[in-house]
Amino acid sequence: MEKTKDLILTSAMKQFARYGFKKTSLDDIVRDVKISKGTIYIYFKNKEDLFRQSAEIVVNSMLSSLKANISPENNTKENIVSFTCGQIQFIRNYIAEEGSTIEIFKEVKENVHLLSTFRKRMAGLIQEILETGIERNFIKITSPHKTAVIIIQILEQFELRWTEMSRKDSDKEIHKLFELIFHGIEE
Repeated sequence: MEKTKDLILTSAMKQFARYGFKKTSLDDIVRDVKISKGTIYIYFKNKEDLFRQSAEIVVNSMLSSLKANISPENNTKENIVSFTCGQIQFIRNYIAEEGSTIEIFKEVKENVHLLSTFRKRMAGLIQEILETGIERNFIKITSPHKTAVIIIQILEQFELRWTEMSRKDSDKEIHKLFELIFHGIEE
């Protein structure tokens, strides 16, 4: 039974990546997996539930990848820059590998529930980086949680732009942004 659920999720992830939530139908997935439509409802309440669970797999994969970019040898700024560059590269790779588009990525970002869950998990990882920085005396902040949330909100303003840029240019902008955040605008 779990094999069938995995096949449905695999197909759904491909369909959602290529066509988006709105244009993907359960019939597309049923045809691809060669099951009856009723079988989907054994595992998922509806199309939204299938989308949420599919997206959760992609998010988990991205977060695992981003955690791998964090090194205890790096200072706080280096880890956050590495985290951010890794996030943008993951999105680029996902779009390329799954035959997706930036428009589909924008559609995913419009899903408020999914975005809220993703935002919390990303902020949690940034918070961990900040707390490590505090412990190692790299930074002095009083609220790592609030700071992490602010950093995530800033990153959200740029991530689509960075995803559409070359890796070299986006990495350069990311470094400049965090230079400004960590060192301010003072001379």
